[in-house]
Amino acid sequence: MQQFILFAILYIFVLFGVFFAAIFFIDAKKEKNNIKRKDKRISDPLRKQTVFFLVSLALAAAIAIIFYNSAFFIVGALVISSISFAASFFYSRSSKKFILALFLLLAIVVYFTSFGYLQLFIQVFPVATILGFISKNSTLINLEQDLKIIPAKKNIKVELQRDIFQIFIGLLIILILIYLRSALLVITFLTLFSYLLINIISFDIKKGNVITDALKQLERINIVYGTGAIYLACSALLILAFVGNLIAIIGLIAIFFADSMATIVGITFRGIRLPYNKHKTIVGSAAFFAVLFAFEMLLSVKLTYAVPIAFTLAVIESMEFEDNLSIMLAIIILSFAISIA
Repeated sequence: MQQFILFAILYIFVLFGVFFAAIFFIDAKKEKNNIKRKDKRISDPLRKQTVFFLVSLALAAAIAIIFYNSAFFIVGALVISSISFAASFFYSRSSKKFILALFLLLAIVVYFTSFGYLQLFIQVFPVATILGFISKNSTLINLEQDLKIIPAKKNIKVELQRDIFQIFIGLLIILILIYLRSALLVITFLTLFSYLLINIISFDIKKGNVITDALKQLERINIVYGTGAIYLACSALLILAFVGNLIAIIGLIAIFFADSMATIVGITFRGIRLPYNKHKTIVGSAAFFAVLFAFEMLLSVKLTYAVPIAFTLAVIESMEFEDNLSIMLAIIILSFAISIA
């Protein structure tokens, strides 16, 4: 009887997944037509978003096959991926659709947690969300919209405040991991709640008030508001989903502490810029290495692992690519390499 109920609920989720996928394609087609009216030279956004959507489904299926090898979990992974991608599409576009999608994701979290498979959600949700935001940021309509609300110049003082806040969030997550039994569940709920909160702010920010005017100063230019926070949260979830305890903590330290300190030191002391990335400095990369290496020593990581890990992540952080995502991918790859070795 219990198994029948679980399958029945999954079937309901499938219907919602198909519904949101259909609404996504309908809305994406409308957006394509709106963009074409503005400028016929713009590349087809619907095709681009469709490719990202299909890639997110393929990755979700691959995760379910590799880690669970069951049709039940493959279907569940596809549903999570569909609704997560749709939520990222509706984010800052349609408040009602986004909130409905997010509440469905919360229900899915409870559903999979009830029989011990929260890990599937934590693996699939961030992948689909990241791909959704990459496709979202690549469409001109969003760039035009956010260019009006994001300042053209960054305030160094605000940039420092943003990194200090990032360090605080990292400390909170690590404390949750250490002291709470259901740490992954708590972090997942906090991530979804933050996602909802940032979405609400993204709508208010267009109207403008004292709070939102201050908050919009914390975002980088030319991207949809909240992208940095979403990438950071999703990177943390993926590290927790795919990496063992010690390496996971090192990964969290890298994205929350070392990365922030690299920015703070780089802005404060400046100095010689990197030859392959003029936006970052040698002293900033050195700070990243030093902070991460110091934490590795505190965690009693062997020197033969600590130095290569800290150096590799410092080099990757110095690249042009979104550092939260690149560090997260590197941590997962390094974890698998270490486990094989």
